[in-house]
Amino acid sequence: MSRKSATFVVFLLLFSLVMFVFNFDNEVNIYNSTLLGLSYENGILPRALVGTAYSFMNHILPFELLSYNSVLIYTFIITLFFVVFWCLIQFYFLKKVESDYTEYVEYVIVFISIFVISTFTAFDNYGRLDVYIVALTVLSTVILISGKCEWLIIPISVTCILIHEGYVFMYYNVILVLLLYKILTAYKQKQKKEMRKYAFIFLFSFVLVCIVFIYYTFIYNGNMAAYENTVNAATALSQNGEYHKEVIRAEVLGENLFAEEWELYHKGNFVEILIFLVLFLPFLIIQIKFLVSLVKKADDKIEKLKYLAFALGSVTTLPLFILKVDYGRWVLAVLVYYCLVLIALIAMGDKKVGVAWKEEVEDIRQKTSYGKLLLVYAMLFVPLKDFNICWVTRKILNLMM
Repeated sequence: MSRKSATFVVFLLLFSLVMFVFNFDNEVNIYNSTLLGLSYENGILPRALVGTAYSFMNHILPFELLSYNSVLIYTFIITLFFVVFWCLIQFYFLKKVESDYTEYVEYVIVFISIFVISTFTAFDNYGRLDVYIVALTVLSTVILISGKCEWLIIPISVTCILIHEGYVFMYYNVILVLLLYKILTAYKQKQKKEMRKYAFIFLFSFVLVCIVFIYYTFIYNGNMAAYENTVNAATALSQNGEYHKEVIRAEVLGENLFAEEWELYHKGNFVEILIFLVLFLPFLIIQIKFLVSLVKKADDKIEKLKYLAFALGSVTTLPLFILKVDYGRWVLAVLVYYCLVLIALIAMGDKKVGVAWKEEVEDIRQKTSYGKLLLVYAMLFVPLKDFNICWVTRKILNLMM
């Protein structure tokens, strides 16, 4: 990796830390603190893996963690670690990218970093379980690019769904599409051993993830015995003891909150996503043009299938947009998917992906001298929130409804 790329990553880290400081208000909202109160000590509860780890640390460390002040310190450390991890991992991506495409990949890194770092350091998603899933998804991407210890994808995927069952729709698509890409590449190159290996990882990971998802979505119907202990833990961990009652109802008691969420948020969600799509149109046009160009470059049906899988992989988030209300989180998942897979395919040496993206960036440069201002425009949409997408769309929605 060139000295220029190393300097780029240093500035990315400084920029990310500044965003952290800018967003930081030393508060963890009651939704995120309540989730730390979920623990397997009280039964096989959904979304309880992180809370179990937190409870385990409370047992082995010489100081008390079951307090809101401890949650503040823990969340700050975890978020700071994530910011540093996210930026340093770009060293690896840029090292793997051919020098002809480094500059063009840097644009993608800056773009997605603006959204990821600002979202996980701002109040709504500060301490959210999604931060662990994104970190593990990035780690899985690194493993697939390196081609080493790829069997680790299986336990990592299971870990992610134990952290949050929404992983199936949010970030699992990154891993599945990259595995499918490797399967098809091995098939085209007649590497039967490699094809069988990736097919096994794909299927075994998929089956295990589906088993856990089906259990928590269709079989688990609540655990009344865990209610009191979970409430006590959540009360101790939350600011002023005001735990998030809906989290306990949904994750511990197994109640379906769809009707309540629909009435409160979902009608506005549909209007807000339309507002977002209109405002986000410049980026949508760039992405669509790039994907169309990429598919056209395919030499045969196998290659076309690989690129179509990349283009359509974000469709896994569609059930979330239909059934759930945290549209800010779903939008982030879509952005992470396209940017992370784009970087990964170029890092894995796919010249057609690199050329298609380079041509798209050069086309923007030729048509306007203000192309870099698109990155400034992107900052108008951050931080992404939860049931609102961002402050811009929320304000416009409030004026309309």
